[in-house]
Amino acid sequence: MRQAISSLPPTQPHAPIDNPTQEEIADNFSSREWGIEKGKESLTTIVQPVLSSRRVQIGNPMPVYGSILIKGHSLAMNDRWFVKEDFCRSDIFCGQPLHFFAVYDGHGSALVSSLCRDLLHIIVAEEFMSVPCMGSIGRGTTEDGSNAVDGSSSRLSQGTHQRGSHENVWEDHIKRVMENSFKRVDQAALYSCMSDGVLNICKSWPKALNTTGSTANVAILTPSHIIVANCGNSRAVLSWAGSAIPLSHDHKPNRQDELERIYNAGGKLKYRNGLPFVNGILKMSRAIGDYSLKEVIISEPEVSLIERDTGDVCLILASDGMWDVISSGLACKIASECLRDGSPPTATECPSQESPIMDEAEELFPTKSALASSILCRLALGRGSSDDITVIVVDLREGNERQ
Repeated sequence: MRQAISSLPPTQPHAPIDNPTQEEIADNFSSREWGIEKGKESLTTIVQPVLSSRRVQIGNPMPVYGSILIKGHSLAMNDRWFVKEDFCRSDIFCGQPLHFFAVYDGHGSALVSSLCRDLLHIIVAEEFMSVPCMGSIGRGTTEDGSNAVDGSSSRLSQGTHQRGSHENVWEDHIKRVMENSFKRVDQAALYSCMSDGVLNICKSWPKALNTTGSTANVAILTPSHIIVANCGNSRAVLSWAGSAIPLSHDHKPNRQDELERIYNAGGKLKYRNGLPFVNGILKMSRAIGDYSLKEVIISEPEVSLIERDTGDVCLILASDGMWDVISSGLACKIASECLRDGSPPTATECPSQESPIMDEAEELFPTKSALASSILCRLALGRGSSDDITVIVVDLREGNERQ
């Protein structure tokens, strides 16, 4: 079975947090300002026409994707999503473009999810650019399309792949980049204010920041790999050759390793309507923000890597508003059906144009990825989801290059 190489979750007690000063955080952010290089976000279906993909993608063109964000029964929309084409070119990937996809599910308010949307990709790019050049360790392609690593990597599903020291170093660098990035945005969340911006303590602080936080589910497409970093209960799943491959695992309080960590850190679980909550407050065991729970709610992501393959169909990132009522397998099956070869649906085969799921240009499902994301959202609503729902479907099939 094809599997991703994953970071193992910590089982030891989490060390008490030593909150940084504003000056220390300012140093971490270099000269960057909160909010630059904002990506595209909308409350409706947005589609960006672009590409796709073992295989090593020469030049790593951007995949076609479709996304949708729908408000649930709460008073405010707290979900955010972000997509950035060619957000970084690092020596570790031989200068090839990398593409950034993320879902942020906020709770308490949209303060932290908005902060993650505006900052995290910038921080990740900075961290990647700070990795020293490792020559042939960075698995990607050179300008002439040749492999940047000696020898070919066998498929992870074979179970016989011998990971050399160079590959271990490469994977360790990526894991460290993502962990440092999540730590930095978490520090920013502890010292931010919706009205005054990052690094300005809110006048109502710490009350306003005590119980506001966000998940962060990030996927980065390299020429040869998919990198996923996850913190919280949003999820990323890969549809490959008829199978659903989990690229992240939900951080829920009753997950055995998370439960042990919470108890070891002095936390406890309380149940409401049959669901476990950390200290009776939060239904996830990891998150960005949540100042009042910082000793038990950590921001450390679990990081997974998987090689891109010709059997890859699509990548799905979504908030728990969808995953609570739709299984990974069903989501992959639906998305794969939407993307399969054949004539795309016409407007008469889709919901009426009075539907709120339309883009700003009043175009109905301009791509199959957009159709897939909206169908998954509609199914979640039909199955009774009352939470905010965010879905991104990335078309990874070979031959869908932008003309």
